[in-house]
Amino acid sequence: PSDNHTDDEPGPLDALVQMEEDRRLDLLRTRVHELLHDESSILNDREKEILKAYYFEDQGGPEIAARMEMSSVNIHQILFRSKKKILNVLNKYNSSLDAGEVES
Repeated sequence: PSDNHTDDEPGPLDALVQMEEDRRLDLLRTRVHELLHDESSILNDREKEILKAYYFEDQGGPEIAARMEMSSVNIHQILFRSKKKILNVLNKYNSSLDAGEVES
């Protein structure tokens, strides 16, 4: 082939694919940020607080449970359900990206 690159070196198409993946990842990150900060989010305030503490403040279940006066089991159940909600939204959003319905 006349691509002027070896199998070990990325070619122009690889660079375009990487740019698209990076753009999509940025859009998904933005959407997660919106879900965690938007008042009309699918997440309630307690879910947001627990997700932020767990993922952004590096607090464990027992720490969050003590602070929020809940059991660790309940904290982990809320984390599980909250992540499921976010994944459902992101899957729909990702489908919209695939269909070209979302502007970047």
